[in-house]
Order: sequence, then structure tokens, then C-alpha cells
Amino acid sequence: HLDTISDLQTTVPSFQSNDQGGFYNSINIRGMGNSAITPVIATGVAVFRDSLLMSETIAEDEPLFDIADTEVLEGPQGTLVGASSTAGAVEINSANPNFNGVNGYALASVANYSDTKWQGAINLPVSDTFAARFAFNDEQRGSFEKDIGATLNGYFVNASGGIQPMNQGTPAQSLPIIDPGHLNSRQARLSLLWKPTDNLQAVGKAEYSFISTGGEPAQPNPYTYNTLFGFGGTACTSAPGTTFTGNQLVCPSPGVATHSTYYYPGETPRVLDYYGTSMQDDELLTHYGLELRYTLPSGIVLRSMSGFVHIDINHQDNISYGPQDAGWDYHEIGPNDNYMSAEINIISPTTGPLFSKFN
Repeated sequence: HLDTISDLQTTVPSFQSNDQGGFYNSINIRGMGNSAITPVIATGVAVFRDSLLMSETIAEDEPLFDIADTEVLEGPQGTLVGASSTAGAVEINSANPNFNGVNGYALASVANYSDTKWQGAINLPVSDTFAARFAFNDEQRGSFEKDIGATLNGYFVNASGGIQPMNQGTPAQSLPIIDPGHLNSRQARLSLLWKPTDNLQAVGKAEYSFISTGGEPAQPNPYTYNTLFGFGGTACTSAPGTTFTGNQLVCPSPGVATHSTYYYPGETPRVLDYYGTSMQDDELLTHYGLELRYTLPSGIVLRSMSGFVHIDINHQDNISYGPQDAGWDYHEIGPNDNYMSAEINIISPTTGPLFSKFN
């Protein structure tokens, strides 16, 4: 039941995952790593998927499916693993194709909140020297919250498509109801193995992952706070304390104890009443890798690993309606957030030191 990297902390001692709704994920091992959760800061624990470095704290929520093994290594690991591994490293290795006949697995589950999950893999030995493996994961789930909003009571859509408080004489409009907090997760992986001789093999993998949650759901803070400044702009042209119907808009004077801007009595837990439909949290991740191995007569292995990782994320939340009371939060990564890597390794035999083979 380990579906994501964050689940590892339930079984691995001294492993912590600071997961912000799946969007940011900062990992610590033995209390060391990087507590910052921002995409512009490198991870404190290096995470590798099929030997390709996931170099940011974003896009770490890709599900674990058809996995051969996952290794959690205590740090420092700079000599053998590379950068960002002072606190340690996590290596996630998917299953390789094999020549053991047609094999694989299938998994299906159904749960409440309209949750359906389909997962599986199939291994196909095409010939004595070539094999392929295809794996997939698909999960769809409704939100744990219920949205009754987007009716725009007291608001209108302007000419540019933006949403703002209703001016006098302007009719309110209705927008489609959104479903923030749902899950639309789809992944697929194609692996190819070519082994023309016992000494030479090539493994290529291409993986696609798309995750969409419709933004992070939030409700107004039900508690009062003392304002430091008065609110200005077109939203507060009337006397302090003025409210609009529907989504309540309060305009207090400085120092007045008041509720969050969009709080109104009768808030029901897990029930949302958003006035906009622009929220989104879409994450696209693709990575391609090619590993070549050649074993010398002495048992020394020459290995090369090259790959390409692409990240494309659109993240927009209406946090003015949430406890933050801070307007819209928008963040976009991509479409040119690309990482290319290549490395060459000389691996000694397991039966003795490397240089003993040259004597």
C-alpha cells in the first residue's frame, strides 16, 4: 500500500516527507534535507526515478506502479549518487522487461467518492534478444468537498473574463460548478530490453504522467481577527461594514475585529461556495532514459545512463476564500522546464576490488 513517495515515511525509519497537497514535496532523512517547499530550491534528498534525477520539489507525487524496488539511502551520498544528496537519496526502480515468458499483473479497485483505480503491467518477450513491458495506472476520484458555488451572487464577469464585485446596475452571472480537490491521475510506461549477447544489453524507458486535482479546496477562516488596514478599491466604496448578498464582502475599518473577507454565517464543513471557476492544478511529467551495459571478460561493467525529464505545471488557487484571505495564487512551471543528463560508470565485480582485475 505504498502509492507515493510520501507513503515511505510509514515504513522507513527516520524518513519524513513534507507534502503540500502533492504539489510540493520536501524530503528529510534523519532530520536533514531541505524544509523549503518551493520549485526554485533544489531538493535536500535526491530522488531518482529509473536513474533520472527529479531535481525539484515539485512533480514528486507521481504514483508508484510496477516498481521493482525502492531504495532509501542515508547521506551523505555525493560520491556515488551526485548532487543534492547530502542528507541521502531515494532511488525508485521500475520493473525491467524479462525473457521469462508472458507475465504481468492487474489491479482494480472501487471505493466511495466515486473512486475507481485501474493498474497493471504486461511483459512480452518478442524474441530471444528483445523484450517489451507496458505498465499503466489510472485513478479517478471525486472531491472530499462539495462545491455548491460559482453562482456569482453579487459578482459579475467583466469584458476580459475576470470576476469582480457587482457594480450597480450590472446583473450577476452563473458559471459552471467546479470540483476542486478531485483526482484525475493517469500514467503509462513503455520499457524495452535488447540483449544481443550475454555481455551487452540496452534498456530504454519512456514514461508519461498527468495529474489534475482542480486546485486546492479551502473554506473561510471562521475566527475573527483585528485588521491592520482598511480595505480599499471598488470592493469597498460604501461605509465600513458593508456586505454584499451571497458571498459576503466585509469592509472593516483599521483595528476592527472582523471575520475573513468571504466568511458568512452558516458555513458548513466540507461545503464550498466558490465564486470563480479558474482554479486548476495540472501536472504533466514525462521522462525518457536509456541505459547501456557492457561486461568485460574481467567482470568489470561499463555503464552509461542518459535521459531527459520534462515538467509542465499550471497551478492556480482561489485562496481569498480560504484561511489565507490573500487573493489568487498562480504559479506556472514550463513549458520549457527540461533536464538532460548523462553519466558513465565503471563498476567493479562483486567478487573483488576493481584494480585487482588489472593485475
